[in-house]
Amino acid sequence: MTNWSALAVNFLTALGSLLGVVIVVGIGTDALNVVGYFLAFGSGVLLFIAAADILPPLMRERDAKRAFIRFGLMLASMGIVGLTLLHDVHCESIEGHEHAH
Repeated sequence: MTNWSALAVNFLTALGSLLGVVIVVGIGTDALNVVGYFLAFGSGVLLFIAAADILPPLMRERDAKRAFIRFGLMLASMGIVGLTLLHDVHCESIEGHEHAH
């Protein structure tokens, strides 16, 4: 894939995320109950990509120091993605208990 085609595919993916935001905002407060599932699914997809596309070439790396650094960076990026799940806060709707999440 050329750099321009990869950029175009990445841009289309970003537009898909934007479309998802528009749909969730359009649905309204009913969508707040499923946001955690969307976050978990997205994190799982990114973990799958890391395991399927990044890990095999990493295992073929001959320089142990370089492989260790790359593996550490991959684990750090997985941790950062996992932090997005910390934002998912559930609060039972109680009359008079209105606040934004």
